[in-house]
Amino acid sequence: MTKYTFIDTQKANFPIRTLCAVLDVPESSYFDWNAGGRARHEARLARTAELEAQIRVVHAASDATYGSPRIHAVLVDAGVEVGLRRVAETMSDAGIVGVTGREHSTATTRRDRMAAPFPDLVGRNFTPTTPNALWYGDVTYIWIVDKFWYLATVIDAATKELLGWSFADHMRTSLVTDALHAAVRRRGGMIPVGLIFHSDRGSTYTSDEYGQTCKMYGIRQSMGRRGVCYDNAAAESFFSTIKRELVNRYKWDDAESLRIHLFEWIETWYNRRRLHTSIGMRTPHQAYRDYLDKSAA
Repeated sequence: MTKYTFIDTQKANFPIRTLCAVLDVPESSYFDWNAGGRARHEARLARTAELEAQIRVVHAASDATYGSPRIHAVLVDAGVEVGLRRVAETMSDAGIVGVTGREHSTATTRRDRMAAPFPDLVGRNFTPTTPNALWYGDVTYIWIVDKFWYLATVIDAATKELLGWSFADHMRTSLVTDALHAAVRRRGGMIPVGLIFHSDRGSTYTSDEYGQTCKMYGIRQSMGRRGVCYDNAAAESFFSTIKRELVNRYKWDDAESLRIHLFEWIETWYNRRRLHTSIGMRTPHQAYRDYLDKSAA
């Protein structure tokens, strides 16, 4: 905590002049910081929180074995611009540590955590010829003021239509089941038995609750390999788009404001007006209508 942030947190208890005098900070310097430094401070906190989340993903994918050098290498390879020292400091502050030394312990039988609970039925081929053959989804995090909120999605691979989504301040299984229920409702409850839903191996997707929800609808689950983002690249591509075109362009003061804008962007722009090169410069809604018209003919 800097002197300026300390003054900012204590100004309700003590006069600013007294705090500045005790800390040997010119009042003018504090007010200059207050005019622009606060925003920069909040931005730094958000960047640190995002970096910590990225580090935790890589750390978990390594079975909690990677230290800062290997995590830094993975992040840089993924396109994250960050220094080794920054990664090491963030890990230290967050209490994230890798396996070090040559400690020995008694070996016990353990489950193969690299074995997927479900096979990969997609093989990175996200171009089915008909709707409702392959859906895919994922969860991304969005920093709002002082905490993460999470957006879960379900997208039709053939039309690129965002069928279902859920936005909440938690990563419980209900986040992803709510998105799946919404997708089924959008299709009027009429989806073919055997439809594939592809995801990563996140704990919400591998949970019994999510598995039972898929079985209820006759959906087959498909999962990529642990820690290989390319196996669910289509879902990552959508998140890149929505963050670039909406989330990262504005400052969000509260979650409800973002929720409203998410609805407007998804339902009025992305699904109905945004042209997609991968489906012949059509909108997702138009691509689905064209399929229905062709089927009827």
